[in-house]
Amino acid sequence: MSQSRGGVQVLQVGARHHFAIPRMLQEEKSLHSVVTDTCPGAGAIGRVLKALPQPLLPSVLKKWSTRSPRGVALEKIHTSELSGVYQLLASRGVLRDHWDFDGPIFKQYEKSCMSLDLSGVKVIYAMLFEASPRFIRKAKAQGVKVIYDVYITPTWHHTVNAEREKWPEWEGRERVEREDFERRVTEMIELADILLCPGENVVDGLREFEGFDASKVRVLPYGCGIDFEGRVNEAKPGRVLFAGSANLRKGLPYLAEAAKILRERGREYDFRVAGGVDESIRSLPECEYLHFLGRVARPDMKEEFLSADVMAFPSLAEGCAGVVHESLFAGLPVITTKSAGSVIKNEQGGLIIAEADALALADAIQAVVENRELRDRLAQGALDYRERLSEQTWKDGIMELVNELQEGGAA
Repeated sequence: MSQSRGGVQVLQVGARHHFAIPRMLQEEKSLHSVVTDTCPGAGAIGRVLKALPQPLLPSVLKKWSTRSPRGVALEKIHTSELSGVYQLLASRGVLRDHWDFDGPIFKQYEKSCMSLDLSGVKVIYAMLFEASPRFIRKAKAQGVKVIYDVYITPTWHHTVNAEREKWPEWEGRERVEREDFERRVTEMIELADILLCPGENVVDGLREFEGFDASKVRVLPYGCGIDFEGRVNEAKPGRVLFAGSANLRKGLPYLAEAAKILRERGREYDFRVAGGVDESIRSLPECEYLHFLGRVARPDMKEEFLSADVMAFPSLAEGCAGVVHESLFAGLPVITTKSAGSVIKNEQGGLIIAEADALALADAIQAVVENRELRDRLAQGALDYRERLSEQTWKDGIMELVNELQEGGAA
């Protein structure tokens, strides 16, 4: 494949995909820079995080300390650390959550972006919403092309708002403001040269918005951002893993209900929930049979994938859930929904169930755990996805898009 002729600037809050996208671009000598919030070793806070032993850090900072930008030169990383501090405050309930576009989190990130010198930047690869329309207009005025990574279906807020009506005690956060959110999506559609979608579920969501232009759409499933170093899952029977933020969008109430159903059937499986969780959710009586691990460091998370019996991920709205593809890459069978946006097909690496159906989830978990022949067949099917989900395949797809834009293609 021909090498990109210019620099790509990546905009991402957090360590999305474990910094896989900037790492792949750097491998191809195409990375100009990365703009993120907080990163160990980069920026004042990042240098302190890297210097301090992890056991000395308060729990709220341990996640930041594990955001290792493996394979990305620190001098290419620009941090918007005040934006990260505001996110930390939001996670503690001090500020409104991440989706307040007029709040300090987005405003500070925008301010950091606006201060950057765009000399040498030819393409911006921006995660959904993490590039303000004002900054993108500035970049496009200088001839920069824009790829928007639409990492979640843009209609997810409908699902979340509906779930909050059904489960008011599960999440106390305010509703996502529909008009503000949908205006932002419409602006993104207008400004993008390429709308990169990890699955057809995301394309379907975009179609519901004014100005949708199918000619801008490219579909590229995410690969696996974890290196398992050649190891393959060795299951501990009855260990059921859920990975991701423990919230309504990812279907946690239905996982809790499925665990209860199975306990009533006499199946005492180990339901392990790896990811951030509010204490208000952890303490709900409905979650009695869930084992909350909290935020898990990346090396330990690899061990969770490699030792679980089945991944149960009943998500209601995603783009392309990375944890599903990481599970497949590890050889771990997955039970999930179409809304997870994965490449997985029913009985090929896992089982697909209906959304918001705790009984179907319980039945599927029991079938995989109790029927070892089925479980082994699904595990082999999971490994069959490895080439399609490899980082090389993913990188090739991204480089094709970058080169397309630099050769004058797309909008």
